[in-house]
Amino acid sequence: MQRKERFRSIVSDFGSTCKQALLHGQKEAAIRRAVETLLVEAAGVLGLQAGLHAEVAIAAHRIRPDLAVRIGKSPRNIVGYIELKSPDKSVIHPGGLNQRDRRQWEGMAKLPNLI
Repeated sequence: MQRKERFRSIVSDFGSTCKQALLHGQKEAAIRRAVETLLVEAAGVLGLQAGLHAEVAIAAHRIRPDLAVRIGKSPRNIVGYIELKSPDKSVIHPGGLNQRDRRQWEGMAKLPNLI
């Protein structure tokens, strides 16, 4: 299967999985496994080995993103962070960010752009 077709298949599977998962339970938790699978499989198509780490604390910014993405075997090869949000929630609430969300997003904004 060509790379382009493989990506289409991975994204299609992601959409189908999310559609089913979002029918029940907490929406953010429901899509987590689908996001993890999407990232690992997409990296594989590119010939990369992706590893995911849940709730990695970044002490300097006092935040804990949902996932840290690592490429390769070394735990120091973190290339980015992912903060999942329920698809039915806005990142910015009408009254502004609550204090916890504000700290989280400000901390994420301070992280270096590694990709």
